[in-house]
Amino acid sequence: MKLLYVTPKPFLPDSRGGAQLSTITLLQELRKRGWDVQVVALRKQPISVLIRAFLLRLFLFKRESRVTPTVETEIVVDRVWGFSAMGFLGRHLDLRYLKPTFKRRIEEIAPDILLGDFSASDSLFKFALALGITCIKTVRSLPVLDHPSIVPLDLHVIGNSPYSSRVAGATFNREVYYVQPYIDRSRYKVQRKSCTYITFINPTEQKGLPVAVEIARLMPEHRFQFVMGKWSGCSEKKVQIQVSEARSLDNVDIVSHIHDMREVYSGTRLLIVPSQFVETFGRVIVEAQLNGIPVVGAHVGGIRETLGKGGILVENRSSPLAYVNAIREILDNEEQFSTLALENVEQDEFILEKQIEKFQALATGFLQADRSSRDTRPVGTPPAQP
Repeated sequence: MKLLYVTPKPFLPDSRGGAQLSTITLLQELRKRGWDVQVVALRKQPISVLIRAFLLRLFLFKRESRVTPTVETEIVVDRVWGFSAMGFLGRHLDLRYLKPTFKRRIEEIAPDILLGDFSASDSLFKFALALGITCIKTVRSLPVLDHPSIVPLDLHVIGNSPYSSRVAGATFNREVYYVQPYIDRSRYKVQRKSCTYITFINPTEQKGLPVAVEIARLMPEHRFQFVMGKWSGCSEKKVQIQVSEARSLDNVDIVSHIHDMREVYSGTRLLIVPSQFVETFGRVIVEAQLNGIPVVGAHVGGIRETLGKGGILVENRSSPLAYVNAIREILDNEEQFSTLALENVEQDEFILEKQIEKFQALATGFLQADRSSRDTRPVGTPPAQP
């Protein structure tokens, strides 16, 4: 089985969020199972290439040319993550100029399945569908659901949680299956020793940074660690400005982005997830609970289903005092909540092998249904679902 993953956004190692980590785990596991997996993604480029792209864009702007150029670098083989990826110039060249290159790569690779998220251009999927390629888009965030017209009838959609599946299904008026994010337990499970920290991961406003700062201010007797993330669209300077208030608190340690999250969880006593936007899933919740770490999370989006009984949901997600009360309740019953956290992540939906099997079943089912119905179904009708 040949699968091509396409994203017009930066991928690993340039961007290292939950979506990228989940995707690379899926791709690596599929390769272990004999799939031929390739990637077309954005990568950081040398300054000389960026200058060339900027000059080309300036030239095209002045001429108002209708010519669609393509600018690319050689294929990049990532030796750490084990995939090959074509490097593109997303920040300095309009993405519409990259479509011909994306399309040419699709033709060259000729995959059985094209996998992408909602950041991928709709025209790329229409192009692949016209070639008879089975196409799958994943729903990981809700803003994309504001534009249901971007989903062709022949395009299969998979959510990343029960929540995103329900919302996407209602939006697109079709059945949307889901597969929970792919989490390699060995990368997160650790023997905890000195558990002193209340931990907050990815300190941004969306993730609840202002709320987390106030929580720490209200609990000076406890130590907190704010662990930085790595996002391609957020500069180091901007991040440092955002956490400056937290840095001024005596009981808060700011931790730089860490590749090995076991270093974080080994010293974590409790995790807070005070998200202020609708998250479809809470990946860090599962990572923490693998180590028996209870979680206090905002009751929003898919966090409730992720957290289960291994923590406490806060109804008023913008109230620091509500989180403080929940934290104190857990710390007073720490052993009980730790046991519940461990029990929660033993569900099949949090087991990597089960999720890979589920994806394979869905993907091969989509492929077989497309092939069997391609020559018989009326134009414009969706293929049969597996």
